[in-house]
Amino acid sequence: MSRIFDPARRERERLLVLADAQGQVREIEKIYDLGAGKYDLTVRAGPSFTSRREEAASQMIELIRAFPQAAPVIGDLLARNLDWPGAEEIAGRLSALLPPQLRDGAPSPQIEQAKAQMVQLVQALAAAKAKIDTLENDRALEARKLEIDAFEAQTQRMKVAGVIQPQQR
Repeated sequence: MSRIFDPARRERERLLVLADAQGQVREIEKIYDLGAGKYDLTVRAGPSFTSRREEAASQMIELIRAFPQAAPVIGDLLARNLDWPGAEEIAGRLSALLPPQLRDGAPSPQIEQAKAQMVQLVQALAAAKAKIDTLENDRALEARKLEIDAFEAQTQRMKVAGVIQPQQR
């Protein structure tokens, strides 16, 4: 691919010189300008990590440097992300030092207390529901008794009025 440059640029390229180790000046024949053109490669400057695990460990170390109080809380996670022999064992030991509410799989005291309260509330709700059912059944029974009494009173009135003949036995 040939490029056409203006004469001023050609002259600049021709006049560029380089001094070698012996101090002799020689002319540079070509300049490689990465800013001229389009490329399929992107270059970023920064730390190089071979894995996301290494990057996570590096970031955790930076967090602990900036906020030292986080070390006891995330020390086990940092140890798991470090890439050296015994890291898992150290992480396990650091996990054992964590407060119970921060340990993996161990519920916090607040959660245990809330569960106990829920059990008590469910039991109280079941007892209240049973009492309500009993009272409703009693009320329905009383209503039925009142209907029967009203029917018997009506029957007695009809007997007295002579509309109904008393049964003979």
